[in-house]
Amino acid sequence: MPDDRYGAYGLHLPHITRSDYLVAAPPEWPTWQVTHSSDPYDGPQLWGPDEAALDTQPVGRAFVDRAAATTRLHLPEPPSQQALIHPHLGVTAVATAAWRGDFTLHAGSFVLDGGVWGLMGDRERGKSSALAWMASHDIPIFADDLLVTDGITAKAGPRCIDLRESAAQRFGIGEYVGVLGTRERWRVRLPAVEAEVPFRGWVLLDWADDIAVTSLPLEERVSWLSANRGLKLPAGDSVSGMRVVAAPAYRFTRPADWGRIDEAMELLLKQLSTT
Repeated sequence: MPDDRYGAYGLHLPHITRSDYLVAAPPEWPTWQVTHSSDPYDGPQLWGPDEAALDTQPVGRAFVDRAAATTRLHLPEPPSQQALIHPHLGVTAVATAAWRGDFTLHAGSFVLDGGVWGLMGDRERGKSSALAWMASHDIPIFADDLLVTDGITAKAGPRCIDLRESAAQRFGIGEYVGVLGTRERWRVRLPAVEAEVPFRGWVLLDWADDIAVTSLPLEERVSWLSANRGLKLPAGDSVSGMRVVAAPAYRFTRPADWGRIDEAMELLLKQLSTT
């Protein structure tokens, strides 16, 4: 594989100059360019088999062109490389993943025993603290907040996670990079991982008085996966979606207590290692 071929989320991304934030892209990953325009995009949001126009946060619109293999970000100012890597790359990732039949989830992910586990939950349910704990305990982080998979393998995200201030302070990690997207971020650089790793299953995070890891019933899996999809689409990823629904899934509950995070995370890893 050429030394200068790097990417993320199943795409070779030569426009991102910080290749240390990317993974070595396999030759089958298509080349994709992301450009910027300060002109506003006046059309509506749209989704089609060859083009998509999707909102970016907090302002702007991304026009994703399948045939041209390009994304044009309509933003008032050009994004920094930091912002381009995350969060702006996410819009391109969800659109291109859907076109090739992959399933995307708003979820972090990590590698355990050679397989990828997704980690998702409602806002303020502790994803940042869980990923920070793993990063500080040398558990490989696969992606920050977007899981791309066909239900068999998963494709790695950029080599960074963005923490909230409380998690960054607790573990003493992360560099303050200001407001990117809609919030302040403390960015943690991550070691390299393989570009594609077998998909194992996913974990739903929640708070409770007791620490527990329990199997998630099928009807709840469907509900949570639907609510956390990276892009709401009418069709196009049913096969990969069914595989993700059928994969092992757990509810992980623990108290919102920093003093018990070691106990909680160790129980989670022990349970997943036996799956």
